[in-house]
Amino acid sequence: MDSVDELFTLKTNFYIGLYEQALAEGQGIQVSTLTESSRIERNEFMYRCHIAMGRCQVRYKMLLTDGLRYLSEMICYPLMTTFPTLSPDGLG
Repeated sequence: MDSVDELFTLKTNFYIGLYEQALAEGQGIQVSTLTESSRIERNEFMYRCHIAMGRCQVRYKMLLTDGLRYLSEMICYPLMTTFPTLSPDGLG
């Protein structure tokens, strides 16, 4: 049985860089009809759209994963992001 991807248009718009359209599509999806995993995926794509557009007002506590938080920090606050450095002997 083939399953329908309810998030196809949202994902497609995101991947081709149409972030505003992706957000509009995501907001138009009836969340109550989605499975839990599809709901989480919808939210992640919507947050990724905000991050890609440089909208740093997205609250970190709203981001679902540490990876999205880190990505948001890297893009929105590039000079404030600290990266681990290694000394020449490799001991940190």
